[in-house]
Amino acid sequence: MTPIYQTATYMQDGLGRPRGYEYSRTGNPTRTALETCLAALEGGNFGLAFSSGMAATDTVLRLLAPGEHVVAGNDVYGGTFRLLSRSCERTGWISHLWIRPTWRK
Repeated sequence: MTPIYQTATYMQDGLGRPRGYEYSRTGNPTRTALETCLAALEGGNFGLAFSSGMAATDTVLRLLAPGEHVVAGNDVYGGTFRLLSRSCERTGWISHLWIRPTWRK
């Protein structure tokens, strides 16, 4: 079983010369083990773990090229709504269209 590494920083050979991991928020052995396990379970080449849904949402949106378009339900999570309507819209990076989801039985 993989141990949980409860540390913030890791040993370095010098300034800016980490031995693998530098700072636990950017990567750590525990997260690497989780990501590797998830990839194996899902049959993927790699896995990514995020600390929040907004971190995952922002990462996925950054896969889009400037000028691309997002179609989203008008009832998305408030943080996602603000990210699309304020940050992305203001910068012109990507555009979006709000739709009203219709549920059919």
